[in-house]
Amino acid sequence: MPNITKTENLSEIENTLVITTNNGNTNEPQYEMFDGFKIKIPSEFKIMNDEIVNVKYPNGNAPSLVYTNDKTTINVALVMNDVTMKNNQIEEYVKTMESTYKNYSKDVKLNFWERNNHKIGEMEFTTQGSDTEIYNHIITFSVNDKLRLVNFNCTKEQMSEWREVSKFIVDSIMFE
Repeated sequence: MPNITKTENLSEIENTLVITTNNGNTNEPQYEMFDGFKIKIPSEFKIMNDEIVNVKYPNGNAPSLVYTNDKTTINVALVMNDVTMKNNQIEEYVKTMESTYKNYSKDVKLNFWERNNHKIGEMEFTTQGSDTEIYNHIITFSVNDKLRLVNFNCTKEQMSEWREVSKFIVDSIMFE
């Protein structure tokens, strides 16, 4: 699989002050800083409280941090744990994730690219939630030999409006 370096629109992403959904709703994204990386998140999104996180992610695999809209229907979830993952293991890890998700999603799409010498595995798919289908757009990467995931998700009904925004968020990743 060819390594693609996504840099062609990086300065455009860094300088974007307003993002617009396909329905014309606008929001100002801002960089949020984490250990070793930063990503642009819509400024209207707030950090989801633990009670809601436990309801939304009941299987015990709750993310470390979730940014969400006021209705908690559109989320940017981050997984920042102590799982060891080297940069050169990302592609194999994502392909393993793909085989798992293919068991309950029929539309898994993979992409691999690189930014600042960090390999990034990208996946898009829908899964069945408790009452609706959920669109997921995930990037997986390594920072300081630790596994990191960023998952944009929303209901399938909101996917047509928010898919381009999810691409913007994913593409905005920067490493220190």
